[in-house]
Amino acid sequence: MRYIFSGNMPAKTPEILMRADDFTPISLLVTQLERKTLERYIEYKRIGYCDFIMMDSGAYSVFTGRASTTIDQYIDFINVAHKDVDVFVELDTIPGEWGKSKKPEDYIVSADKSWNDFLYTRERVRCPEKIMSVFHSGEPYEALKRTLEWTDSSGKHLDYIGISAAKDADNKNRDTYMQDVRTVIDNSSNPDVGTHLFGTTALNVLKTIPCRSCDSTTHVRMAGFGCLISPTFGQITVSSKGGTKGSAKTHFLHTADSKKIKKLEEELEPLKLTIKDVADDPAARTAFNIRSILQLINTTYAYDPSNSLKRKSLI
Repeated sequence: MRYIFSGNMPAKTPEILMRADDFTPISLLVTQLERKTLERYIEYKRIGYCDFIMMDSGAYSVFTGRASTTIDQYIDFINVAHKDVDVFVELDTIPGEWGKSKKPEDYIVSADKSWNDFLYTRERVRCPEKIMSVFHSGEPYEALKRTLEWTDSSGKHLDYIGISAAKDADNKNRDTYMQDVRTVIDNSSNPDVGTHLFGTTALNVLKTIPCRSCDSTTHVRMAGFGCLISPTFGQITVSSKGGTKGSAKTHFLHTADSKKIKKLEEELEPLKLTIKDVADDPAARTAFNIRSILQLINTTYAYDPSNSLKRKSLI
């Protein structure tokens, strides 16, 4: 499973992460609205820090009114960047209107418009095989079936599709939804299609759901909060700065005994980091978190069919 890291990380993070003797290139996500970041990621590919770039369309920023773009503008940009980017997420239509309650018909409209725009995009870009469709939570499963059953002029099914879970869904409903999506896929004529999970990056959920990839900002968000994701201790606060996150009651460095401190130092050693480094520097914490996440998804939280929980279907 490919874990794709999104969100702007500190400039020193690549240098720190690449210190490890067992370093392997990571996967990154950028939106079309972040052109300077894309330039930096292309350079990361050149130096061997990154081996895969996914470009998001920025549809959520358009949905919230924070950005503006058109499908034709996006197509023009895809045709410029197609050699450097591995996957382009379509400019999908998110159900409903920002700030308003969603109506049942909103999900039908979004599913149909997203699908039509996906086909419109594929017909006009130099890399149609790199365009990813998106199916949103709440949309009719018939729309997902339409995506799975579609074939191009040569009779080839789509190889890789995006699945977007509701951002406000609790883990129980999200897990049930993903199990239902999996059932629809398994019963289609395209059961081996790869899926990318948007907004589903909790490790305990990923271990129960088969997917080709997912994306997350967890590594950089936790670092910004002064936290590490430790394979041994879980989420721990280590920042040297004060505030709620640094209070004596929750701060790992204030409460851990010498054995725990030594264990954390052992985890930091491959990156040649010290306790002081991760206490003081968000770049160091971000690098450590990336390494930890990659380790965890390949060990403790690796997907196994026996992990799947059977719940009452939402279909």
